[in-house]
Amino acid sequence: MQAQCGLIGKDLSQSLSPFIHSRAQELLKKQVNYQVFPLKKSQLEKFLKEFWEKGGLGLNVTAPYKEDVAKILNSPCKSVNTLWRGENFWSSASTDIEGLELFLASEKKSLFSFNSLFCLGAGGVVTALRDYLHKFSSKPLKINYFSRQVKATEERLSQKSQFLRQKFFKFCPETFAKELAKEKQKSLVIQASSADLKDLKGFIEKLSPLKTACLDLNYGEKAFFFDKLQSRQAWQADGLQMLIYQALLAQQKWWPDEKKLKDKALAQKILKELKKNDKPS
Repeated sequence: MQAQCGLIGKDLSQSLSPFIHSRAQELLKKQVNYQVFPLKKSQLEKFLKEFWEKGGLGLNVTAPYKEDVAKILNSPCKSVNTLWRGENFWSSASTDIEGLELFLASEKKSLFSFNSLFCLGAGGVVTALRDYLHKFSSKPLKINYFSRQVKATEERLSQKSQFLRQKFFKFCPETFAKELAKEKQKSLVIQASSADLKDLKGFIEKLSPLKTACLDLNYGEKAFFFDKLQSRQAWQADGLQMLIYQALLAQQKWWPDEKKLKDKALAQKILKELKKNDKPS
């Protein structure tokens, strides 16, 4: 009998998760039916109950419902992307940032390699980032958030912390450029929104490629900002490998005894096939 798993979100037509999860399950010889479930926010609670009652094995959660599902389940995490069967209902966690750290480790980097982070956007993955850094930081680290609704973002993400130094800004190219120019130590820019950065064209030429690294979590066309930095030999990457590691970490919750899920060769094989098949983002 096939185990039932799937992805819940809003617009899932371009998601890579079904390919990644299905391919991993094939390679591991798991009998799984992985489906996509586009839902309205009002449908979430009913769906979670019904999927549980039908014996579903696990679910992935993507934008814009990571925080909504966390609230429904009274999760200790503010943002979740993975659900698995608990004793009486769904257990939940976020593998977002652990997956990011595994990818960065493959590049001989870590979030803690940087002195400051510049987050463009403030969705579920940024919430998970804040929680992860709050939990594991052992030295001062600055986080600058740029969002369209700065007051709401500050109310949601502001948190007292021994090591985190948080600042909140309304996104506009000029403000972002000004704040990044002030930073003289190693910085990581994380693009977690579709914000248009073309107005930064003149400023990009002045950035130090030795001090500015960039991670674009959008899986479609690369942002202008990151293409420009790549041309100047600054370290930059998209979030594709992070997504694969997140998926394998999620499957470890579904099959905790499957040791092959921790094999980095599995992640690289899926990445190779994904690029070969030229799957849409």
